[in-house]
Amino acid sequence: MRLYQDRVWTTKDGETLRLEDMTPNHRRRTLCYLRLHARAVKFNYELDLILGPQPVGEMACDMFDAGLRELEEQPAMEWLNETPLVTRLAQMVAGDQRWPR
Repeated sequence: MRLYQDRVWTTKDGETLRLEDMTPNHRRRTLCYLRLHARAVKFNYELDLILGPQPVGEMACDMFDAGLRELEEQPAMEWLNETPLVTRLAQMVAGDQRWPR
């Protein structure tokens, strides 16, 4: 999932942009969009985990299930703000606001 990296954003049109190449306004709007839709973004991530490849072996399955339960209990906004992409976007937006262009 793109949230677990901090270098690029893929637009709804499928265009992949480096965060540095986005305008400050685009970065701010992207961060706002993600935060506004935190619950849906987290739900889709959880769904991808559940429907994706599953671990093999009893211990691996137990660990996967425990991790999924932990994820389900974490509030969506808290989870989202801990992802590398949102962390980096928030840092960049804060910097953009300090140094207007």
